[in-house]
This record gives sequence, C-alpha cells and structure tokens, in this order.
Amino acid sequence: EYALPDAWQVGLLKLVQQVAVEQDLPLPDAVRIHAASVAHVYQDGRGRRVLAVGGLAVGAFSQRALAGVIAHELAHLAADDTGLSARALRRHRLMGQLELDHLSRPANVWNPLSWLLRAYHLVYAVVWAANSRRQEYAADAHEVSHVGGPEAAATLVRLEVLGNLPWTRPAAVAEWFVAGNLPLEGLYAEQVRRLRTLDRVDWENGLKRGLRDD
Repeated sequence: EYALPDAWQVGLLKLVQQVAVEQDLPLPDAVRIHAASVAHVYQDGRGRRVLAVGGLAVGAFSQRALAGVIAHELAHLAADDTGLSARALRRHRLMGQLELDHLSRPANVWNPLSWLLRAYHLVYAVVWAANSRRQEYAADAHEVSHVGGPEAAATLVRLEVLGNLPWTRPAAVAEWFVAGNLPLEGLYAEQVRRLRTLDRVDWENGLKRGLRDD
C-alpha cells in the first residue's frame, strides 16, 4: 500500500470527490494506492477512514467502472462498516485464541462449558456472515445507483475473470521479475501490460473457471 502525495493522484482524488458528492457519501480521510486489492476501506489505528484503490483498478478499469467501485467502498464508510470491523477485531482475536485453546487441550472435550462457548462462537460467526452479506448488498445498491445495473454487473464479471487469470496477479508478476533479476520499479507497468494484452479467449476461459468454481 502506497501513500502517494495528492499531487500525484489528482485525477483519482477528483473522481472520489465526485462520487461522494453525487451519491451523498462521506469522503475518506486518506486515499492510498494498493498493490494487490481492487479496492477496500478500513479504519487505521488513529481512527482515520482510509480508501485503498488498487493500481489494477486504476490501470485496467474504465473511469465509469472505477467510479462504481469507489461508490461501493464509500457506502461502507457511510454505514460505518469500517468502524464495526475495527471494534470487532479484538473480539475476533479472543475467539480465535479460545478456539485454539479448546483444540490444544484434550480435556476440553469433556468440558460442557467449553462446548457451550464454541456453540456461541458458531452462532456469532453465522450472524456476522449474514450481516456482512447485508453490508455488501447495501454497498452494491450504491454502485448500481451510480453507474447502472449493466455496468455494475460487467465490473463484477471483470473482477471474477481477473481472479482466475493467475499470470496477471501481482505475486506472479513479482516472481517473474525476481527470476529475471529485473528492477521492481517496472512491476506495476508489467501487470497493466499483461492485462491490456488479454484477448477474448483469455476472458472466456477466466469466466468459465469462475462459473465452474461457483
């Protein structure tokens, strides 16, 4: 993740502001470029709300598609989903530690309190997953409102396809650079080059893999 100077990302900041105004959504406290993620939002240790936009999305998506992705992420800020995740982080870590403790001590198999606690963890996980899905649907509604259903659906297809083209992922490109002893400064440009050289067959194969996995 890179915290670039505002002067280096004027176009991106302008697009974020435009989306926020048109959809009546809050602006993030900071915008950063991410090497792997398409886009996400989070709350940092100082409580600042950060929008991270992937270099992949900036380099390979149309401006309209990127605007839809930004609307989706800003909707998470509006619903305080980032704050909820930050507050729940410590609780999730504690639950994970208790689960590990249960599995590492054979005597806990006969402890009814341990099983009761695990049952609570299971119910919590189901409720958390259901709430996360509702959050995603609500964020999707803002994306559809901003760019329309067809564009939002096309963006989802692009994301699914790109996830099934391993040679375009940052890790694969980085391995190629290391193997060839190439300067890593050109890694992002190489990733964008690979994305822009994809042909119809590549897209169709990626989509078929995604549909098969789903």
